[in-house]
This record gives sequence, C-alpha cells and structure tokens, in this order.
Amino acid sequence: NSCVTTQYCGDGVKNGNELCDGTNLNGKTCQSLGYTSGTLTCDATCTFVKSGCIYINPNSTGNTS
Repeated sequence: NSCVTTQYCGDGVKNGNELCDGTNLNGKTCQSLGYTSGTLTCDATCTFVKSGCIYINPNSTGNTS
C-alpha cells in the first residue's frame, strides 16, 4: 500500500498553481510585486490580497492642474 499525500489550499504550503498559502507568501512582498510599501496577505483561495499594498507614483507632484 502506498500513501498518497493530498495537497490543498489552506495547508500552509504553496502547491501547484497557488500563489500563496496562509502565511506562506512564497517570498513575495508588496515591494516585489511593484508597490511602494504595505503588507501583502493571502486569502482563502490562495491568491494574493494586495489591498494592503500602497503605490506612490514617484513622478506625482500632487498637483491636479
């Protein structure tokens, strides 16, 4: 008899097509994804949540005119 290991989202290990799994972000950060700063997290579908990431355009002067 052979043992079969089931890999699934939520086991804390990035497997297959998962971008992340729990706190395992596969070494990624907001900065590595092109944002200026912030906190990258992972959702229950093993997809990055970038809502905590911040991008500040270095060319922006704050003027709207």
